[in-house]
Amino acid sequence: MAASFPRNSTLLGVLLLTGCAALPPDSKLPEAAYQALHAVDFAQTVQIARSPDCYHESDPLTKRLIGEYPTEGQVRAAWALTSALHLAITGWLDREVDATDSKAWRIARGAWHVVTIADAGREVVHNHSLGLKPFGGNACPRIQTDPPRIVDPPGPMIGGGG
Repeated sequence: MAASFPRNSTLLGVLLLTGCAALPPDSKLPEAAYQALHAVDFAQTVQIARSPDCYHESDPLTKRLIGEYPTEGQVRAAWALTSALHLAITGWLDREVDATDSKAWRIARGAWHVVTIADAGREVVHNHSLGLKPFGGNACPRIQTDPPRIVDPPGPMIGGGG
């Protein structure tokens, strides 16, 4: 199954970028930015599925969707669903802005882009801080590669103690 991972992911990525191209100019770049960050998060989450002895899903919403120790199939399905859902919500917000030319809808669309891009970026940075690389080469935090450091014991306490 791992062999189909890049091909299926590439196909979905192309379809999503095609959807981004159909968006109005105010949403093209933010949607592409979100989808790119979400794709990196997806690739990092695949590494969680491939290394259940080292990592687990900790994001509360994602954990409810795919579990603490997801399979690659669960990760792929969740990514496809959330990517398509994000694109659909962006499209809906764009249609509301076009139909009403309302300042409130413009603010809602802007907030949607800012919040979801920031959250996707936060996830990528958090995963990276744990050592999760999108396409492998991860350092398992449970495997000790360096010998333990010996710390000198503290010196005698001055002024009594005890």
